[in-house]
Amino acid sequence: MTLFEDAVQKLKKNHYSVTKERQAVIRAMTAHLYECLTIHEIYVYSADLLPSISVPTVYRGVSLFCALHILRRLQFNMQHSYYELIGSEENENHPYCICRRCGRILGIFDPRVLEIFSVCKQKIDDSYNFRIESTNLIYYGLCKTCEQQEKHKINSKGGESM
Repeated sequence: MTLFEDAVQKLKKNHYSVTKERQAVIRAMTAHLYECLTIHEIYVYSADLLPSISVPTVYRGVSLFCALHILRRLQFNMQHSYYELIGSEENENHPYCICRRCGRILGIFDPRVLEIFSVCKQKIDDSYNFRIESTNLIYYGLCKTCEQQEKHKINSKGGESM
């Protein structure tokens, strides 16, 4: 079952209508599977699919999806809340990558990375007698787009004559 189908099933199971607006929000989130998005970004991507959708409708949909555990709300800073799609088999605790230039946030779900992440948590538990209840591992750096822009900027400056 796809994440979209799983979300639709949760809506129906909880006696909510599967409206075209709710479908647009879920489709926008599944199209940006590993990204953590703001309400505004969700709105922009949803409006690409359904131009008549409004920001308040997106906000209400996101709130409902959080209540139904379809989306998870995250706060990495005090400026914005971010939302990510919750997969049925995915671990709640996973690392994130945040671009220090554009602010893009990616959730990391690679099974090998999650295994190492789990081993680290277990090692801390075993070695320090400390039971970890939740984690928040964030890597800061540059996304590929910003890295390319920075390289282009450096190359442009390097090519100038004095």
